[in-house]
Parts: sequence; C-alpha cells; structure tokens
Amino acid sequence: MLSDRAWRRLAVALVVATAGWFLYDTLIVPRDPGLDAQSAADRAFEDGDWERALALYRERAALQPGNGFALRGVALSLMQLGHAEDALAAFERAIAAEPG
Repeated sequence: MLSDRAWRRLAVALVVATAGWFLYDTLIVPRDPGLDAQSAADRAFEDGDWERALALYRERAALQPGNGFALRGVALSLMQLGHAEDALAAFERAIAAEPG
C-alpha cells in the first residue's frame, strides 16, 4: 500500500506529465491547417448543407491539392447538388490523387 506521501508524489507527477503533454501537443506539434475545414465540411455534408460543404471541401483542397478526402468531398457535394458532369470530373481527380 502506498503512503500518503507516495500518493501525493504520484499525483504531482501525473499533473506535470499532463501539462507537459498539453504544451507539447498545442505548441510544438504542427497542426494540419486544413483539418478544421475538413471537419466543418464533413459536418455540413452530414447536415445536408451541400453548398457549405462544397465551399469547405474546396477550401481544404486548395490548402492541400492532393488530398483525396477533400477531392472526394467536392465530388460528393457536387453530386448532391445535381451537377453530375462536374461531380464525375471531381471523382476522376480524387481517384488520380489516390491511386490504388
């Protein structure tokens, strides 16, 4: 059984480790600049807001032109909006970006 002193030391060590991880994760690790746009686009698509989803997927694709998820999102949004020919071209770009 651990003494009160050992429990306190363990608690302090866990707090310090958690604070260190938070600082490392927020300040040192570079964030993907398009990740927020991708998440917002996915939510808009799930909500049926095809115009907003299309705009956000295009924003993500502009930040990372070879991003297959964004290109697929553009294609799916165009398809939902009834732009079949544009959707087909977008699907072809998505397939080309992620072969295999």
